[in-house]
Amino acid sequence: MFFLHPDCDTGFWGINCINKCNRCVDFSCNSKTGWCDSGCVGFSDAPYCTTACATGSWGVNCTNKCSNSCVELSCDSMTGFCDLGCMPSSNCTLLLEASESFSQQTVLAIAISIALAVTLAIVIGFIVLKVNVFLRQGLRKSQNLSLMAISVSDLIEVVLQVWHNFCLNPFVENLEAPVSFIQVQYLTAGMPNGAAIRITEWVTTFMALERCLSIAMPLKIKQLITFTRTACIIILIYILNVSTLTPFYLSAYFSWNFNPKLNITQLGIAFRGNKLEMQGLVFIFHVSLSVIPFLLVVIFTAILVVKLKQKSKWRKQVTHINDQNEATSTRERKTIVLTIAVAIVLIVCYTPVVVYSITTAITPDFAITGKQANVYHAAFSFAFVLHSFNSSINVVVYYKMSSRYRQTFQELYFARKSRKGGQQQKKPTFLSNHFLIPYSD
Repeated sequence: MFFLHPDCDTGFWGINCINKCNRCVDFSCNSKTGWCDSGCVGFSDAPYCTTACATGSWGVNCTNKCSNSCVELSCDSMTGFCDLGCMPSSNCTLLLEASESFSQQTVLAIAISIALAVTLAIVIGFIVLKVNVFLRQGLRKSQNLSLMAISVSDLIEVVLQVWHNFCLNPFVENLEAPVSFIQVQYLTAGMPNGAAIRITEWVTTFMALERCLSIAMPLKIKQLITFTRTACIIILIYILNVSTLTPFYLSAYFSWNFNPKLNITQLGIAFRGNKLEMQGLVFIFHVSLSVIPFLLVVIFTAILVVKLKQKSKWRKQVTHINDQNEATSTRERKTIVLTIAVAIVLIVCYTPVVVYSITTAITPDFAITGKQANVYHAAFSFAFVLHSFNSSINVVVYYKMSSRYRQTFQELYFARKSRKGGQQQKKPTFLSNHFLIPYSD
């Protein structure tokens, strides 16, 4: 997550201090305007640095002359490299290295973008698989509806995360695109992604609470947790977490900004005068709505684990259990185990971001523009990986822990055998119909 701070570290300026003072001497500029008070490199109109050096000059305020070895006395205004080539018997090594470096950056930007697109397709495929299973089973059951809601928030989170990664790609930043991706992500990826993550936390908390209530009030749980109430609670969870972004969007908006590094105008963002107050409020919402459900999930999961162990001991002591009670107890136990598994995966994957959020609240230096900015970036990169892992691994957890989910999954996507008239018959499935997978014994 990214938040504003009043002052930027040396070398950065502007919105959330994400712009670099690339055209200034010693990379030092005004943190609010981006003006190069100490002079420009490759530009003549200090402190604005918008007018490039005339042909034949380069360097600080265009005071250096291009080498006589350069063809037509033409060189790069910032580096002095001969951009049109060198005269015979002259050395062009530096120019070639600069061109190769730019080419490598472009290739890397394209390669990383393709890798992100492939990753997005794979993860979305996993999520669509489990969504299709829940739709096939029906959503009248409270747990299925909750798992479906988690799948939807996971899908949103993964899409936003991949877009977030693309926008923060340092190679993409150097592309002369009409959009400043590093700024646009602030409105379109970073904050919405946080809301999707919190939704997953809250729905998982509701699932764990429901299982705890089923243990405390086994005879009343079906009357207490109905389909309508579950749907209303899930809708409220979505509305609550999305509405917390309102102050943020009231303080920021899309705007066309000049990029002095690339000397072009790009679509970015700008802030109104209430940015510090509004984003401070958003930060409070984010921390509270992240920490509270996380702690509740830990508590409810611990209760479920203890109760599950107690039931196991009781089952060993009681020898006379009729078949109906046995089947009911087994179903309830499997439901609890699945809930525990989902909660444990969430606890493991979400612990870092909760710790980081609390650390930022306590230690302001641990922030995007603080003294520990590099550690902050590295830490949250690790947290983002865990979030994506949580979104995609649940399909495996469901398949392993739920026999009903596994059966429906196999019926949908694999050739499943059934007995009829003493012979084995094979049922057509989604994969066999659409991808012509041959049946085999």
